Amino acid sequence: MKFCGKCGEPINEKLAFCGKCGEPIDKNKIGENQSIPILNNLNKDDSLYSFNKIDESMVNETINTSLKEKKPISKKKKVALIVISILVITILLLAMIFYKPIMAKIYEIKGDKNYIENKKIEYYCKSMEFNYDSNIIEKVSEVLNGLDNGEEILKDYEPLLSKKDFNNLMSNIYVNKAVKSFQNEDYEKTMEIIKDAENYGYNKSDFFYYDETKTKLDEIEAKKIAELDKKKAEEEKKKSEELDKERKANSSKNTPSVSYNIITTNGYIIPDSDIRYLNKSDLAGMSKATLALARNEIWARYGYIFKEEPFKSYFPRQSWYYPNAYVNASIEQLTDIEQYNVKLIKSIEDSM
Repeated sequence: MKFCGKCGEPINEKLAFCGKCGEPIDKNKIGENQSIPILNNLNKDDSLYSFNKIDESMVNETINTSLKEKKPISKKKKVALIVISILVITILLLAMIFYKPIMAKIYEIKGDKNYIENKKIEYYCKSMEFNYDSNIIEKVSEVLNGLDNGEEILKDYEPLLSKKDFNNLMSNIYVNKAVKSFQNEDYEKTMEIIKDAENYGYNKSDFFYYDETKTKLDEIEAKKIAELDKKKAEEEKKKSEELDKERKANSSKNTPSVSYNIITTNGYIIPDSDIRYLNKSDLAGMSKATLALARNEIWARYGYIFKEEPFKSYFPRQSWYYPNAYVNASIEQLTDIEQYNVKLIKSIEDSM
């Protein structure tokens, strides 16, 4: 270490002047030991010396004061600090452990005390955010089952619930609605609601009134069918009466030239044209008009309603004929035997 030759300040070899007094530094003259004689040559009365001189008594006093201030902590204080630290840590741990259960209980109590259904659901669901409890699920179910729009409200809280609990709650809502519909004797609506419950995993056979509801619906359906049949019979009767009136009105009029004297068994031209294949000999001697009647007689057996003469007037006069509005003129509805006979008769007609 080198020192300033004037003031004795430690100096950096790389500097050209003393950082304290500004004395130029002569690197050739000043060595590491040069500061020692300079300091030793300083007069004891010199201000610099007086400034740096340390009173031994002051040093001793300072040391004693520090020792007094740094007296060791007593055993009682140490115990107190340890107890306080343990209490703080315990309180923090207890707060962490019991915070959620406490908050859950607070919201549960709020839900129990509230009289507004929507608010009750809101508080119960907040309680489950802190502690997912099956008892709260039951309380939610009880409130929702008493609401007309319970399923809509529950959908808002679907993300909070497990899939199983959500499906069970939705099923319970629909089942309760189905029970009310059954008690109101609205059996069709009851079945519709049960179908909604099935969308959430509900088994329709578990519904207490399912068999009875199904029986009631079957009775209703049978009643509807009976009413339709009755209405249809009345319409057919009315139509038959109108045909009778028309026949009576036309009885005095001339009909197209058709020989009705050829009718044989039970009013049929060919009684068995629906059960056996005809041949040309069966049709021999018949006029073209008679052949036309024999051919259309096959459709008339089904109740086909003719719109053209002479068939329109001829067949309603036959005792075996019963008009049926549901029968059309399509040959595909005939049996294979009937189709063959129709084509045979038609071919003979066309050849005449």
